[in-house]
Amino acid sequence: MQVRSIILAVVGALLVLVSGKLFLDSRGPAEPALKDAELEDALSRYRRNHAPGEETSARPTPVVPRRRPAIDRTVKPEIESEPETFTAPPPEEQEAVFTGQLDLKNQLNEANRLYDKADYEGSREAALEVLGSHPNNVRMLRIVVSSSCIMAEEEMAVRYYQSLPDRDKRQMARRCERFGIKFDESQ
Repeated sequence: MQVRSIILAVVGALLVLVSGKLFLDSRGPAEPALKDAELEDALSRYRRNHAPGEETSARPTPVVPRRRPAIDRTVKPEIESEPETFTAPPPEEQEAVFTGQLDLKNQLNEANRLYDKADYEGSREAALEVLGSHPNNVRMLRIVVSSSCIMAEEEMAVRYYQSLPDRDKRQMARRCERFGIKFDESQ
């Protein structure tokens, strides 16, 4: 016999033995093994929670507080006579909003595309155009700072660096340090 056949036979026999043991253990003893103290404790808790002759239920009844808070009935809530219904804006307005959002997305993507192609001046100009209408756009602030550092224009990098959140400031400081521009902690 081969070694592989012997190993398979041994593993198969072990599996049969383990399965048999699990089957016998899962059947367990017919009577649960309870200590007398545990049984007495359980019975006393049951007797405390259930009055004699009461039907048992799976859920205990909730306890209602004896005194409920008083409601001030002198103050009447302000109720509008008719709720205001939603009216959709005219299609021209909706189209203008969607077109504006699409234009912004295209401008953001164009600035990123130019930066990725190492056109730092073009990417900075595209980012500055977006910042004209959205001055808190972190993505465009990062492009302006990074492009300015790469082009060694420290003054512009410092000006836009100040508008960045702290986390982005730390990242931009590390990136600009490679190009010889260091930002002061006060900036």
